[in-house]
Amino acid sequence: LIDRAHVEPLHLKNNACALAHHYILNQAIEMSKPNLPTSFSQVPPKTPLFKFIDALRSKCSLNRLAKRIIKWYDENAVTDGSTFTYRFTGTDSRMFLHNFMFLIDVLENGVSGKASELLHVHAYLCLCLQNGVSLFSRVNITDEQLRELKQHCTNFYRGYWLFFKVNPTVWTPWVVLFQLTPRK
Repeated sequence: LIDRAHVEPLHLKNNACALAHHYILNQAIEMSKPNLPTSFSQVPPKTPLFKFIDALRSKCSLNRLAKRIIKWYDENAVTDGSTFTYRFTGTDSRMFLHNFMFLIDVLENGVSGKASELLHVHAYLCLCLQNGVSLFSRVNITDEQLRELKQHCTNFYRGYWLFFKVNPTVWTPWVVLFQLTPRK
């Protein structure tokens, strides 16, 4: 069945960026609880969620994403269990991969323990994703770069497997890569 699968690299990148963003956003919301109001306009500027949205706008140039999060928050703040979904475009993914450390940095200030550990895990996984995307988006790739790609995708998969959940978005690059990689 996997021999007949056709996977677009652009969709892999966009879906993986959306997943990484989803986890980081949930971390920001979790760090801002329990005193979050029902409207984003009432969220204090010192909360991690407000800083996260501000960094999306000012440092990451992801204004549309920030507006969607605010709209989602205003509509669903009282509804626990509602998850934010957003379909990343190629531009959104590129901006996210270039600037994800700004988001991590904003959330990391004054945090310790398990939250700090998870932020470091997110930073590493986003770095693996960034390096992997850089390699699998190329037209020509050397054997050495193919080995690097395999390592980045393996680390990305293992990181999600150890700390979060593995789903098709995480699984696809890892499995497809092994189909593309020459075996010796």
